[in-house]
Amino acid sequence: QPEATAVAPFLRDETGAPAPSMRVLPKPGNVWPEPVAPPAVSEQVAVEFPNSAALLVRKGFIQGMNYIDQRYGHAFADAEICYQIRRAGKKILFVPSAVGVWRSTESLSHDAYEADRVAGAATFLGKHFGFFAGFSFRLGAILRSFLSLRIGLATSMLSGQKIDGTQGNDCGRNRGQSAAFRSPAFVENRPVVPGEK
Repeated sequence: QPEATAVAPFLRDETGAPAPSMRVLPKPGNVWPEPVAPPAVSEQVAVEFPNSAALLVRKGFIQGMNYIDQRYGHAFADAEICYQIRRAGKKILFVPSAVGVWRSTESLSHDAYEADRVAGAATFLGKHFGFFAGFSFRLGAILRSFLSLRIGLATSMLSGQKIDGTQGNDCGRNRGQSAAFRSPAFVENRPVVPGEK
């Protein structure tokens, strides 16, 4: 479909159950929207913010964005892409016939990773909801980290540290973002059975 700028497959966990992989875009008051299971449909439908571990975007669109805002590190660049797709009047299509297997990984508690998430959220809010939204979010996160005596986290946030691939595997790896893909188009033109090897 010409209006489709990105596509996302149906993600299942290793037991074959639908993985929570769809969210709404962040906004003030709901900066960390909880992921939910994909819609129960058999046809392609437009979605708002699918999991970025399984998001395929047209190269021309990314180039047209002049690539990705360098203020983003690891976190929230995916939200920015999805926001820009919708802003351009284009669609992100959920393709239920393409199946991916979602393998969750251990959650990271590294201060640099958490600081990157806060910086990404503050950048996103500041760009799309005004300077004060981003500034107040960042300030609140810094104050909470001081009050909870997480000085390392507060220092990382104050320094503007972000994950950009130069920090090594410990804090730069994806968090819970591993997906193996199988498409019926390449599996003898038949649907993929959950749990099938």
